[in-house]
Amino acid sequence: MEGMKHVFGNWLHLGLLTLLLLLPGVSTTHAAEAITLRFSTLAPEGTGWMNTMHEVDQAVRKETQGRVGFLFYPGGQQGDEKEMLAKIEQRQLHAGAFSGNGLARIVPAQRVLDLPLVFETSEEVTAAQDGLFDHFSAEFEKKGYKLLAFVDLGFVYFFSQKPIRTLEDFRTLKLGVWEGDELAAETIKAFGISPRSIAVPDVLNGLRTGLIDSIYSNPYGAIAMQWHEYLKAVAGIKLVSPTGAIIVRKDIFDRIPPADQAKLQMILQEKVRRLAENMRTENLVALKQMKKMGISLTKPPADSDMKGVYETIRAMRFKLADTGRFYDKALLERMLGIVAEVRKKRKP
Repeated sequence: MEGMKHVFGNWLHLGLLTLLLLLPGVSTTHAAEAITLRFSTLAPEGTGWMNTMHEVDQAVRKETQGRVGFLFYPGGQQGDEKEMLAKIEQRQLHAGAFSGNGLARIVPAQRVLDLPLVFETSEEVTAAQDGLFDHFSAEFEKKGYKLLAFVDLGFVYFFSQKPIRTLEDFRTLKLGVWEGDELAAETIKAFGISPRSIAVPDVLNGLRTGLIDSIYSNPYGAIAMQWHEYLKAVAGIKLVSPTGAIIVRKDIFDRIPPADQAKLQMILQEKVRRLAENMRTENLVALKQMKKMGISLTKPPADSDMKGVYETIRAMRFKLADTGRFYDKALLERMLGIVAEVRKKRKP
């Protein structure tokens, strides 16, 4: 457990767990003077996420000779994602790490990377993030933000207080869905589940009192948030691999000298990618830990039973594209094409 605490950074939005990422803000003076980025995050101190951000701060200060640094507000000190964005707009904060649900308040199309049952491997996730980075970087700039890095939050599974072996088992779940996450709610409904909206901080009490009996999360997040104490089973379905991101107000970023901008972004992307690799390992370790704790890993229902669900979800991707609520069809097909190309190269 102690080792795992040092690698966690959240989804957290799981959704996600969401679930567990937001970065601190920024304060500046003049371009020639030192710039301190006030940076807020939901991730608590002592987690892998915050350990990584402290490494970023040290490296950036060294490489820029103290011209650029960070001031961190971890553990949700500045509120949830909605509140953090409001404070960034008001210039009380200037940067943050957000889940897809939070990022959608700025660029809704970013949620194409959070679609369910698209990715089978972490390699596919990375390829999609890399392939669409420039596109989304331009979209965030139009809204006054600089996209510094994407954050891979790891595959999310269904966790419950009873085994999920059949489609009917899904339909009996009292499953908590992150408050305000429309995409997650649509996904959950495709399984025949009536989602129950809940804020991430309320999940533990919800499980304790029976308000909900199941959640979706990456394995490490379920342990780090202590949800595992009220869970008995995990269904072996890789539901989604959500993408978070680190963003900063563009007007603040533009006050950093160009050479220091490049150093900041290079260091951040390198450190965050290494964190993602560590998180993948820690999620596997977490699953093994859960098994030792008596939490069973159940096989997903047979493909024949799930055929209708999968078809509904595939149709949902294009239905959402047609509505224009998040992304358009061209962007969806571009992402699916990237994934298909990775699979093609993988096949012998």
